[in-house]
Amino acid sequence: MPSLFSNSAEVLKANPTLNDFLSFITGILNSSLIQQYFAPLVGGLFIFICGVSTVFSKNNFRRAFLLIGSALVVTLATVAASIVAKENFLITWGVLHMMGFAILLYALLEKGSETFFHKQLSAIPLALIASVLFYISLILTSGYNPFTGAAFPSWPVSVLRDDFFRRYLYEPSSFFTEPFGYCEGDMDFWPIFPYLGVCFLGIAFGKWVYLPRNNRSLFPNAAILKKALKPLCFIGSHTIWVYILHQPIFIAIFFLVFSGLGFRL
Repeated sequence: MPSLFSNSAEVLKANPTLNDFLSFITGILNSSLIQQYFAPLVGGLFIFICGVSTVFSKNNFRRAFLLIGSALVVTLATVAASIVAKENFLITWGVLHMMGFAILLYALLEKGSETFFHKQLSAIPLALIASVLFYISLILTSGYNPFTGAAFPSWPVSVLRDDFFRRYLYEPSSFFTEPFGYCEGDMDFWPIFPYLGVCFLGIAFGKWVYLPRNNRSLFPNAAILKKALKPLCFIGSHTIWVYILHQPIFIAIFFLVFSGLGFRL
């Protein structure tokens, strides 16, 4: 995996083209620093906070479908970008897809608990679900029981670890990119294992910390900073739109900056 700015020569050469710009940005996104450390940390925290916020939502079904709809818009936009640029920019299972799926699954479980047991799910069963999801993640990653070190013989694990299924389960964009002759792999891919567990851990944390306090803030004294924090409160209330709009805005900024460096269409 290339290191950060390993393809910086593309920025410095005379009369760079749009493809050079795209290649340079792709090189940064695929660097080991971004892929192995920064992205999992920031994205994992994002998904965890998404789980915590379900405790405050009045309608998680609505929230889930809003995320899923937004995710489909992102997918269609990246399909169009891939066709125009003739590069793979596809996002078929990004962070919005992952969070929408996780919240929808949680909303269904919560509805089932209220219907059959007449109460909401507590933090303990949600933490247990998260633990099971992490355990499955370890098995799928290694093929071994993490507690005994012995090979895990269960046939579902063998099937999921088969090259064909791994290709289309863990690299879903392959199904879309191969007809166009593009390289494999999603530009933004957050697999169900382990990130579904991360979201459920966030939900458990939210229920454990906030429900006993009737969903009140952990920082009540921050009310005195209400005016100063108002912009942050606005962002927090409209995170889905901030997330969707920040990407084309940053792309436009990058494009203007690199145009000043000599990039041309």
